[in-house]
Amino acid sequence: LLSLRPPDRPGRDAGARPHALPRGGCRLLASGGGFAAPRRPGGSREEAALVGELCHRVLELWDYARPGDLEIPLKRASSALARRHPAARWDILTAEARGILKGFFATSAARDLSRCEVLGREIAFIFPHEGKVVRGSIDLLCRQDGRLWVADYKTDARRKNVSSVSPYRRQGAAYIAAVRQATGEEAGFKLIHLRDGVVEEVDIAPRS
Repeated sequence: LLSLRPPDRPGRDAGARPHALPRGGCRLLASGGGFAAPRRPGGSREEAALVGELCHRVLELWDYARPGDLEIPLKRASSALARRHPAARWDILTAEARGILKGFFATSAARDLSRCEVLGREIAFIFPHEGKVVRGSIDLLCRQDGRLWVADYKTDARRKNVSSVSPYRRQGAAYIAAVRQATGEEAGFKLIHLRDGVVEEVDIAPRS
């Protein structure tokens, strides 16, 4: 089951038309333009996860085409998370999320998203597969240059000169299968790295 909301608004498609990928490979769709949000030294994995959740909550309602004041959704999201995690250092975590999002909104990746058709955000899905239950949540489903895309936001630091897509092929395959079952349409899968604005298309086909 995958429930899609109506599009936020009709709009022009954006981005490059995808080309064939080498099997099991990836293709760079946006370079980020040199921006890179620094990672706070000494932070724990738990704090990194909270920063990621904070960014995701802001982006769930963010209007790329008509951006407003970042502080309003940021404060709302941090207050909600603080009720669940009162011991966290929310002044520090909020400042880190602010830096990530402000930098990302200035990249070509964010500008591309402002021109695409958003079909849904944080879409929960569940379906049976080979005797098991597959479930998850899609960060962003959009139509870009006529093609359907599943986009997954990443807030962890991307390792330079090292393929970062391999761990996400199985995740992407599940997302695309959910979209296929719900819409009958094939979708592409891409990672959007919020810290540097890099966008990578992931080929989910298994290696031969």
